[in-house]
Amino acid sequence: MEPEAAEIIERILREAEARGVTTLEELSALMAEAGAAYNRAPQADLQWLSPAQVYRLIHMTWSEPDPAIVIRDDLDLADLQCSPLLHDARLFLDLLKSHESTKATPAGNLNRAFTAEMASGIYRRAELERRLVYGGLTLNESDVPDIQRLRWVLMLGRLIRRVHGRFTATRKGARLLAPERAGELCAMLVHTVLRKLNLAVFLWLDIDAAPLQWTIGYTLKVLSGLSEGWHDVSAISETLVLPAVRETLPPDGPSHLRVCIIRSVLVAPLCWIGVLEMSTDRYPAPELVRKTPLFDRLIQFHLDVPVPIIHRSDRA
Repeated sequence: MEPEAAEIIERILREAEARGVTTLEELSALMAEAGAAYNRAPQADLQWLSPAQVYRLIHMTWSEPDPAIVIRDDLDLADLQCSPLLHDARLFLDLLKSHESTKATPAGNLNRAFTAEMASGIYRRAELERRLVYGGLTLNESDVPDIQRLRWVLMLGRLIRRVHGRFTATRKGARLLAPERAGELCAMLVHTVLRKLNLAVFLWLDIDAAPLQWTIGYTLKVLSGLSEGWHDVSAISETLVLPAVRETLPPDGPSHLRVCIIRSVLVAPLCWIGVLEMSTDRYPAPELVRKTPLFDRLIQFHLDVPVPIIHRSDRA
C-alpha cells in the first residue's frame, strides 16, 4: 500500500474512534467526507492543483455550461496578430476565395501551385526558408508541415472540403474569413487543433500521443502559471504532464527523448496557435520557451485555486 493511502486510512480510523463510530453507515459517511476533503486539497505533484480541479480540466468539454477552460471568441483581429495558425488559415481561405477552388492531387493533397502561393505568405516563412534550399525547388504540400497540418485542420473544422477532386471553402469558412469574425475563427481553430487533430503529427516518431492530448487541459493550466521571461523547455517539461501520463512515456536519457516528445506534442502546437513562443537564437543551446501576451487573453480558466508561479530560467 502506498504510504499516502496508508496515512489517510489511519487518519480515518482515528477520526472514527474519536467520533464513536459504531455502524457501517457512519463509517461510510466518514470515508466519503475524507474522500471529498482529499479531492479538494491542492497537491504538490499536481502543481498545487487539487484532484477535483484536475478532473474538471481533463474530463469536462470546453463547450458545456461552466467549463473549466474557455477559449475566448470575442478578440479582435488586431489582438490575434501573433497567431501563425490564424494568419495562415485566413491566407488559405482568402486564396481559395480568389481562385474559387483549387485542384487536389491524385493523393488528395494540395497541388504544387497552391502550395507555393501559401509558402510565399505563411507566417513562419523565415523559418521555412532556413529549412528548405530554394533555387528552382518545387514544393509539395508535405514539404511544408505548417501547410499540410493547416489543410487537415481546416477540413476537420469543416471550413474547407474536397469535392470532385477540388478544394473549396465551405459557407462556414467563407463567413468566418470576415475580419470582424476573426475571434470566432481563432477559437474554432484552437478547439480543432487541441481537441480533434491528432497532435502526434507534430512528432516524427510513431507513438501514441493520446494520453498527452487528452490531458492537455492540465498542461494549459500549468503553463498559465509561467512567470514572464524565457524558460528552459527541458527544465519545465516534466511539470507540464500529469504523473500518471509521465509513466506512459519512454524514459529520458542522453537523447532527451521524453523532452522531445513533450515539446513536440504539447509545446509546438501551442506555438503554432501563438500562445507560446520558442527562442530561435540559441541553437544548439537549451531550447527556451515563453508565454506570449495572447495566452492570458485567449485562454481562461474557471478554477478557484491559483497556480503557483514557476520561476523563470536564467538565460546566462
